[in-house]
Amino acid sequence: MARSSSSTTCCACWRAARDRRTVATSPLGSRRRSRATCLALRPPALDRLGLPAALEELARHIEPRAGCPIIVQACGYIRGNLALGAEQALYRIAREALNNCARHAGASKITVLLRLDRREATVAIRDDGMGFAAGDRAAEGDGAHLGLLEMRECARAWGGTLTIESLPEQGATVRAVLPCAPKEAVPS
Repeated sequence: MARSSSSTTCCACWRAARDRRTVATSPLGSRRRSRATCLALRPPALDRLGLPAALEELARHIEPRAGCPIIVQACGYIRGNLALGAEQALYRIAREALNNCARHAGASKITVLLRLDRREATVAIRDDGMGFAAGDRAAEGDGAHLGLLEMRECARAWGGTLTIESLPEQGATVRAVLPCAPKEAVPS
């Protein structure tokens, strides 16, 4: 039931593949854009720092655009206890959720919570911004909102789930839960 990682579509992969084709076919394509595409596929901060510190670095990068503090908390994380691909998936989901917060939430505070136990890894991104109606098509990942759809697909690729909870004027929470798999596991 396992499939190769090359057939797995996850988060930024759609855009990165499109960008890679553009770089390859465009006379204006550049090494810089190609490098940015590669970095989007595999963030070097994960290898260098581990997931909690990489999320902290990501938060510091997005904080100026969000216009509010982003607090990162990690509980139960032990480096090496989660497959690298699963760490990448959680990082990409957090990155997309934080970018959505920066663009749309108008929040005064954003919290990123990373929690690992023996069975599952969870990343939850919560903002206290403007929120949206629970029945809003954006919450369903209807195709017009590719970032939400990509986050869902990213979680599903690792056998996990993505939930979005929100009410108007009461903020939103994006929660991804992935099963803890052996370090060398690939998504099925």
